[in-house]
Amino acid sequence: MPTCWNCQKPLDVEKIYFRTICESCHAYQHACINCKHYFPGKPNDCNVPGTDPVTDRRTSNLCDSFEVKGPSKIDDNYQEKIDRAKKLFGD
Repeated sequence: MPTCWNCQKPLDVEKIYFRTICESCHAYQHACINCKHYFPGKPNDCNVPGTDPVTDRRTSNLCDSFEVKGPSKIDDNYQEKIDRAKKLFGD
């Protein structure tokens, strides 16, 4: 059973679809941040070459390459670190 990327609570679903949300925190689950191909620093922050650009990695998207990753704790200062890196290195 998958867990929510945001609150780490178990999701009562067998598969994550485009509009799947967490019952506890209402976070979208079909999102880059919840994908096993998500890799900050790669082009478009994705290990799959040629993926379409995504502006918000924490909201749902229509990516065909989406595969849910295992549970992990997301750093609370994640967005702050991304913003600092973009200022330093550009978009």
